[in-house]
Amino acid sequence: MMMTLSQAHALLPGSAIVGDGELRIARVHSDTRTLGAGDLFVALKGERFDAHDFLPQAKDVGLHMIVARRTGGASRSTYDPVIGKLKEISSPGLVGSGSKDEGVLWGTVKPSAQPPGRGTIVTRKLGQQRMQVAWLAAD
Repeated sequence: MMMTLSQAHALLPGSAIVGDGELRIARVHSDTRTLGAGDLFVALKGERFDAHDFLPQAKDVGLHMIVARRTGGASRSTYDPVIGKLKEISSPGLVGSGSKDEGVLWGTVKPSAQPPGRGTIVTRKLGQQRMQVAWLAAD
């Protein structure tokens, strides 16, 4: 059964779509060993396994992901299994505008008041750098 990203989004509470919601998903997997081009990976947690443990190998199988959330309450995100694992493996992160009272969100960076689209990107290779993102509407 083929589905679109919009249809998958409707089945995943708390998810958000960035990009083309009509993108067709070939298959849905919970096992990274069977992923192929156009597949959607869903990290499951069970009694004897936790797919979040396999996030360090995600790049090796060509998985790309963007995890985004508001900065309000973001300090609690450490308890989220996906965000916690991404921090643990030192994945790149972008910290945007927000209250410094949230504390350190990624690396050693706290949010601060920023113009729209401005933030600090944190990478293992380059450390902390200022970044400006822009949104271009699709034609």
